[in-house]
Amino acid sequence: MRSSFKTIVGLEIHARINSISKAFSRAPVSFAAPPNTNVDLVDSATPGSYPVYNQRCLKAGVLTSSALNMNISPTLTFDRKHYFYHDLPLGYQITQEHNPLGSNGFLDVFLTEDEKRLVENKDEWSQRVELTRLQLEHDSGKSLHTAPDMTLVDLNRCGIGLMEIVTAPNIHSSAIAVRFVKDLIAILTSLEVCDGNLSEGSLRVDANINVVDEISGRKTPRCEVKNINGLRFLGKAIDYEVVRQSNILAEGKENEMQMETRNFDPQTGMTIPLRVKEGNVEYRFLPEPDLPPFHITKDFVSAIQTDMPKLPKEKINDIVNQHNISPQQAYLLYDHEGGLDYFTETFMEGQRKGIVQPNKLASFIVSDIFSISNAKKIHVCEVATPSQLCDLLSLVSDNTISMRSAKTILPLLTEAPSKSVKDVANDLDLVQLSDENVLERLASEVVEKHDKQRNKFLKGQEGVIGFFVGQIMKQTGGKANPQQTKALVVNELERYRKMI
Repeated sequence: MRSSFKTIVGLEIHARINSISKAFSRAPVSFAAPPNTNVDLVDSATPGSYPVYNQRCLKAGVLTSSALNMNISPTLTFDRKHYFYHDLPLGYQITQEHNPLGSNGFLDVFLTEDEKRLVENKDEWSQRVELTRLQLEHDSGKSLHTAPDMTLVDLNRCGIGLMEIVTAPNIHSSAIAVRFVKDLIAILTSLEVCDGNLSEGSLRVDANINVVDEISGRKTPRCEVKNINGLRFLGKAIDYEVVRQSNILAEGKENEMQMETRNFDPQTGMTIPLRVKEGNVEYRFLPEPDLPPFHITKDFVSAIQTDMPKLPKEKINDIVNQHNISPQQAYLLYDHEGGLDYFTETFMEGQRKGIVQPNKLASFIVSDIFSISNAKKIHVCEVATPSQLCDLLSLVSDNTISMRSAKTILPLLTEAPSKSVKDVANDLDLVQLSDENVLERLASEVVEKHDKQRNKFLKGQEGVIGFFVGQIMKQTGGKANPQQTKALVVNELERYRKMI
């Protein structure tokens, strides 16, 4: 991709609202129910049936809009979006085209070290993604294409409440897009308004992508990749489209492209054309006559906001302020499932055992515990319980074992849950040699034996200290306490200096 080419991405996220019943009917909501068992008269468009407000869906919308720093509309109104499809019996979707519940918000997403390289200000640890709207609507049903000439319709999903969250087109890499969706899911699950399960369709992502040449102003027509159901797939879909469109732009063939809707194939890692967008589709929007305007007062919003739990950013700030660890470490703890709770429990256990080093604890959890958790696909507590981790780090702090030995012991704790950490260390013969008399004798022997290196030290070449320590480590099979050994070697060398 040429340096003058810039990626432009805007996302549309459809989040299924956690609710016992559907958005405008009393039909129940449950995943994987037998086909067409969660349907009532409104969902099936039976004449004479009328939609009614679901207060839970409205509350979810207000909570999410607040968490995303949005302006909340003082009046709730709905529109009919007309289009025909087999799994939409009404012939229209009830949505909020003209007056969304939330508007003009933002979400500051945290950047990892790799993601920082993709933004203009390399010193920033967060990137602001602007949000244009949050609208309430209902989902369609599901068409099951069972044979070339047969399509079955399941209306269980039809009418389920959705929040459509739309970003501005100010995302410029797949990594930032994935991070935004991941952070959004964390907010939605914290608020308990959506379970964020991409694989079950609780959250679906559409990505609008094009590439612009910032020098000439030429750009490719926008392509929309629909219904992406995985964070990894989102990143791959955007990356594929950026390469495809960049090649077209580089060849000067952007005028031969058309705006189109595409689908991502996880098997090939490619996007596939679905249909061409021929101009603006006429949906014949009109106000929903069966749902009168609902006035959202400040008191109504305040009452809902009082139930708002702590959001991820607040939790991260709390742990930074309470334990004086870096925002980067705090975010990485939060980002890993169960990581923040695990750190807190281990820290409290460490306080009881007299080990209070939050920075070292956070670093060990992020670099070692999470590494094993990811590799073995197990929860952090299955790698080592908070008590085991405290015992392991206690052995390091009192010089019973080295940090290198601790990293050797850690992955074995899952295989011997009944054994104490010290027993595992003894079984592996990893307990450090810290007997001062033994180490002092070894230091004396090594310094006396290697007179060439000793003379280098006496001439001011202090780098040879590592040589003497290495000799002792060799003799002890790597078990000598390195800090203690180094101090004794220096003492012995200084003794020779005084003899000059």
